[in-house]
Amino acid sequence: MLELIRIILQFGLKRIIFLSRYEKLIKDKLYEKKSLRNIDLDSDGVIDGFSFKIKNPLYSAYYRKPKIEIDGEIIDDKHIIIKVDDKAINMEDWTDKNPIPLIPGEPLEIIIRKPGGLEKGKHVIRILNARIIGFDTSMDLEFIDEIR
Repeated sequence: MLELIRIILQFGLKRIIFLSRYEKLIKDKLYEKKSLRNIDLDSDGVIDGFSFKIKNPLYSAYYRKPKIEIDGEIIDDKHIIIKVDDKAINMEDWTDKNPIPLIPGEPLEIIIRKPGGLEKGKHVIRILNARIIGFDTSMDLEFIDEIR
């Protein structure tokens, strides 16, 4: 109870209510359902990664770099490529000085290099510590999708 009071005093009740509603909206609208798929990155006929898509449902914003976790395993930034409009950005290059913009409704593809891709079946995708530059709050997002 004391922790709840401390949080309300720190952030304000209106802001906490807004953030809880915003988080639900984001979770429902951010992930592009059925976008998880194995991919052949170098067109040699061998699956060497997988990808999924997200999109910003609200307004244009710049995002700080999150951590990405698949089935409980944190993915090293060196294995992640972010594709926005046909422009590929290595996750290692994503910094607060070089943020990635998300335009409402435009998909952003997250590509993960992994030999063999993912097994068929359901997978849990988590985007940890998702933050918009200019806001002092973050959220963890979790999605379940399937490789068919």
